[in-house]
Amino acid sequence: MQRISPLEIPTDAILVDIRDELERNAKPIVSSFEVLEISLSELEDGSPALPLCPLVVVCNNGRQSEYGAALLEALGASQVLILEGGVKAL
Repeated sequence: MQRISPLEIPTDAILVDIRDELERNAKPIVSSFEVLEISLSELEDGSPALPLCPLVVVCNNGRQSEYGAALLEALGASQVLILEGGVKAL
């Protein structure tokens, strides 16, 4: 898993917001990228269908992203990136 800055996000990427609903409501992601909201608990359940494009995992500050990225890879995502600094970096 590679950590990237906001300037390194691939143009065809989708941001995967792994924060829970309270965190999302407190600080929504404002971005020109598509945002897929999947909480860590949903990833742990293993149920979401994942797109084939690069997925950039975003949490509040970057601490939970590594776990979320590992779950995405276990579900078959081929290109998973971690946004360094989380939503605070956007």
